[in-house]
Parts: sequence; C-alpha cells; structure tokens
Amino acid sequence: MRRRFCLPVSTLLCLAVPAVGTAQQVGIILGANVSTVSETFQAIKAITGAAVKTERRVGFNGGIFVNKSLVGPFSLQPEAHYSQTGVTYSVSNSSTTVSAALKLDYVEIPVLLRMDFGKGSPLHPFVYGGAGGAFRITCDISTTAAANTVTKACSENTTSTSKDPIEKYDVSAIGGAGLALSGLGRSFALSARYSRGLSKISTETTAAAPKNSVFSVQMAIGF
Repeated sequence: MRRRFCLPVSTLLCLAVPAVGTAQQVGIILGANVSTVSETFQAIKAITGAAVKTERRVGFNGGIFVNKSLVGPFSLQPEAHYSQTGVTYSVSNSSTTVSAALKLDYVEIPVLLRMDFGKGSPLHPFVYGGAGGAFRITCDISTTAAANTVTKACSENTTSTSKDPIEKYDVSAIGGAGLALSGLGRSFALSARYSRGLSKISTETTAAAPKNSVFSVQMAIGF
C-alpha cells in the first residue's frame, strides 16, 4: 500500500486528491493583515511600570484553500497560509521614549464553514466562520531608543533561567463575509475577516492575557 505523508501546508493538496468528479475547488488566497495584540499595554505596564502606547502592524497574508460543497448553500473550506501579525508600542518616561515592534509570522491552518446566499448566481454574498491553529515560524522584537535600533529574535531572549517570551502556537476563532464572482472559468471572492486569539501569546506570568487580534482583507481565486 502506498503511503502519503502531508506536511501542514501540503495537507490541503492531499485533501484535493479526491476532487475528481466532486464539487470541490482548489485556489489561492492573497491579502493583507492589520493586526495588534490585545492587552499589550497592561502586560508591559505590569512588567515595567510605565505607560504604553500601541499601534497596529500591517502585514501580508497568502496561501491556498480547498472548498468542498456539503448540503445546500454550505461548504467546508480548510486553508493553509502564511500570515504576518504583531504590534508596535512605545514606552515614555520623563527623559526618553523607547519604541518597540513585535513581529510575528505564522503558518495558519483555518477550517471554515461557509454559507453562500444565491449560490447559483454569478455574483452573490457569503459568510463564514470557524477556527484555526497557527504555528509560529518567526518572532522578532525591534527596539528603538535614542535613534538606535536593535533587532533580536525572540529565541535570543531565552536563557537558562527564562524561556521564549512568546508562545510558539496559537488558536483563534474566525469570522468573515464577502462577495463571490464566477467568470472566465474561475471563481473570485473578495472578503474581510476577523481573527481573535483564544489563548494568550505571552509566556510571562502577569494578570494581563495578550492575544492576537487580526483584521484581514483577502482576494481568493479558485481554479
């Protein structure tokens, strides 16, 4: 018997193998993230005692999807994509301001239940929701003070007595809506989604529970 091994990103391609003769579609996703980390200011203030100002990070989002028709307007849509998230923050005191950027890059595996309204029409709206797991692939912290910037990987902050400050895995709830268009032998979908982390990403022990919060705009093309 032939065995098939699927890495996380190639899993969707393995799911697509039975697509012949079924209502199933494979495609690509391209988009942008606007992200932040909730409760960042509480977590940093708890550690440093200083006031914190936060700003969102704009990053890239892209990957592949498989859409499998179920019953009526419903379909199952697992995805696998690369996603850039994070947050920028600054800490001020009486003499100086220090700014820092937390840049997190993940491979995400969302599994979504999609509902199309007027599925037979060339142009129609849809909504979807579900959950996703994320595997952190890079984590950098850039600190700027007195016009000097220092960038370190999160792993560089690990010592014999301290661990990586950011968790390597995350789980999120996802919801979104969009418009689908069929034409030229392809399907196109423009959507907006919100992803909210369900577990804190910081390994520090504080009262705050910082979680990923990501708004995304995406274009999907099905083949």
